[in-house]
Amino acid sequence: MKEKPPNNPESSSSTPEDSIVAEMHSCLECLRNGDAVPKSTEELHFEIEHTQSAPIFGQYETHAIPQLTTLEHSALFAADAIAREIEMHKKEGVSEADLEEESKIEKILRGRSKAIGSGIRSYIRTILRFQQLARLRHGGRDVLKQFEETDHQRRRAHNALIESLTAFTKAIEEAKEIDLLKDIPVIEWQPGTQLPDGIENQIVVFSHRVLSDRNYIRDWAIVAELYERLKEIEQLEKKK
Repeated sequence: MKEKPPNNPESSSSTPEDSIVAEMHSCLECLRNGDAVPKSTEELHFEIEHTQSAPIFGQYETHAIPQLTTLEHSALFAADAIAREIEMHKKEGVSEADLEEESKIEKILRGRSKAIGSGIRSYIRTILRFQQLARLRHGGRDVLKQFEETDHQRRRAHNALIESLTAFTKAIEEAKEIDLLKDIPVIEWQPGTQLPDGIENQIVVFSHRVLSDRNYIRDWAIVAELYERLKEIEQLEKKK
């Protein structure tokens, strides 16, 4: 998917992926209210398979690339490992003041375990807002100013997500430099590489090459949302 034009909100046309995100949220609302669902999970999955994001969605679905839950688990796994190191040093008589850097890294990592998902949700809210504004525009409303505001919000959310992912990668690198992650493999993932088995006992972060690719991070975030909402719809359908 190509980046939408920043200075012309009227030309910020909806992508098929954006439309599917909106459809999924509509389906979830119907399921929660006990109403008929406009589209089944099979239909939604079929639509995803016919978008430009289909390849990355397939990789995400099969864990070939990091999922959101993989990064969240890695952040907590690393934070817990560092916490154990800190406690060990305290028992050896090291003061809290001398462990300030270690504690700071642990805190950053615990924060990343929540911030990355929150960043994706913030970005998705701007997509849903664009969809809402597009409907209002088709109905004859003048929403140019709202489009401009939402476009700025989208870019801020995009930047914040990249910053959050970058802080995660840098915190892991700093932890490795001061030997806080003893015997724990760290995978700096980048496109073209396959995640190995047993990643629950490893730490996975995005490489700086990935982090520098704004389009990839955006596509990954949208695919993460599509995957998670599709799972949520499937679970609610089973409860009907």
